[in-house]
Amino acid sequence: MRRNWAGVVLLLGFAMACGQDPVEPSHEPAPTASTAASNWTSEASMTVMRQRAKAATVNGVNYVIGGGSRLVEGYNVAARTWTTKRPLPEVLTPTGATTINGKIYVAGGFYGSQISKTLYVYNPATDAWTRKADLPYAIAQTTGHQGAISGKLYVYAGVTINPDGSRGQHRFFRYNPATNSWATLHPPSYARSGGASGATDGSFYLIGGRLPTSRNGVGYAYDVHSYTPGTGWTKTPLGNHGLNSGLAYATLGKKLYIVGLGYEGDGCSFNSSAIYDPASHTLQRFSPQAPLRSGAIGAAAAGKFFVMGGADYPPLDGSPDETCDSPGSWTTEVLAYTP
Repeated sequence: MRRNWAGVVLLLGFAMACGQDPVEPSHEPAPTASTAASNWTSEASMTVMRQRAKAATVNGVNYVIGGGSRLVEGYNVAARTWTTKRPLPEVLTPTGATTINGKIYVAGGFYGSQISKTLYVYNPATDAWTRKADLPYAIAQTTGHQGAISGKLYVYAGVTINPDGSRGQHRFFRYNPATNSWATLHPPSYARSGGASGATDGSFYLIGGRLPTSRNGVGYAYDVHSYTPGTGWTKTPLGNHGLNSGLAYATLGKKLYIVGLGYEGDGCSFNSSAIYDPASHTLQRFSPQAPLRSGAIGAAAAGKFFVMGGADYPPLDGSPDETCDSPGSWTTEVLAYTP
């Protein structure tokens, strides 16, 4: 059934009981509308069309890394200019890109059927890449997330790859830059792929995604998992809002901003873009709503959330928050959202 989310203002419902792992997809009420003054503005377009790359920000520059290539470009937010940087040492669609003490950490990734467990560190000050200790396990395509807490890198692997090439269990790792070493930590209560992630106020969050080990990967993750060092994982029911895969996301002002599409299975997709507030454990809609975009790159700098590249989809007539039976068009467009 086709849905029109435009203008819907509903309180967030917690449809799942605590302690109950999800197995079936379901559509929950739309997030509440944001009442804060906000705006979308156009930025300087990217030089080439890219999707599923990752980005991290250092000193007001958004560094867009990989995406099925070695290309690295920096977008200077103040000057609104793009500059080509030293390329990645190998072709990658990265698991993530995380800034720690002025350097960018890229842990693993893939290109076609080839999966890398290499940790690369980029230093913007010298425009140079350095290889560090490899991940303990390679991470299957689109199942990884990473973030930083207190100067350490945390990497979640929804599906790992065993040394013999078989698919392994989900795992959670911590990397200490001071010792160039990895530690394996206790993972969350169930595996997920896709979704979004972010770190803020000393905790690392996993939100949305699919269930790669349940019923051939069919089903959505209904809970937010949050990890705090010294405390471990906490699971809180949130409900499914189509935060599945191909999402652009970044943490800004202690909130996680997410742009993407939810798939309805009838040739239609709806705008699942939302702002997650860990403090109140709620989702808000963007206001004005985000574009119908999939596979874009997210970043945050200078008080703005950036959505870069990806595939743009035409809205369904009479339903600006839904698109049906139409392929997306790759775009170089860059948009910035100011809360």
